[in-house]
Parts: sequence; structure tokens; C-alpha cells
Amino acid sequence: MATLTLSGVPEPLIERLAAKAAENGRSVSDEAIAALEQWVETAELLSRIRSFRVQLSVPPLTDAELRRMKSDGRA
Repeated sequence: MATLTLSGVPEPLIERLAAKAAENGRSVSDEAIAALEQWVETAELLSRIRSFRVQLSVPPLTDAELRRMKSDGRA
């Protein structure tokens, strides 16, 4: 397995990661790996969604359209 070394990680981030690791019963290293895996999977999913959106030529919704749809759904 490869090794990844990070430098310049802010102390508050390390503290948050350690707290999350304790919550999940993991080491800080295992929690960092889990967080990286989740981030990569999310980034890949968003990339596929963007690709599908381009293929479908679906324009983004405006705030006004979203408000109208919400209002119509409540009527």
C-alpha cells in the first residue's frame, strides 16, 4: 500500500479529523482514508452528473423557476 504525507495541515482540521475518527472507532489514518475515498467518489459522481446534463442539454434552473415550482407544488 502507498504512503501519503501531508504537510501544513491546520491543527483545527486535525482535531476535527481525530474527533470524527473517535466517533467512528477508527484511527486518524483510517478516518483520513475514508474521507478521501468519500471525496473521490462524490467528485466522480458530480462529474458524471455534469456530463449527463451536458448530453441532455438541460439548462440550469433559476431561483425564480425554483420558487415558482415550489409554489405550484403547494397549491
